[in-house]
Amino acid sequence: MNMSYCRFQNTLLDLQDCYDNLPDGNLQHAEAAAFAKLVALAKDIAETYEDLDYYQLKDLAIENYRDEQ
Repeated sequence: MNMSYCRFQNTLLDLQDCYDNLPDGNLQHAEAAAFAKLVALAKDIAETYEDLDYYQLKDLAIENYRDEQ
């Protein structure tokens, strides 16, 4: 499990690796199911934040950190 302080950094690297190696029909059943779930989750995340640009997303992510200080 990712440590909370680097969860998104680690996940971003893993997601980029997945993107760089998109399947071409050669996945086993369990891996194919995980791929389908990953794409569905990515769509949900994109739809949730679709109205925010990069800087708004970054500000949103920092907002709670500021409140804790």
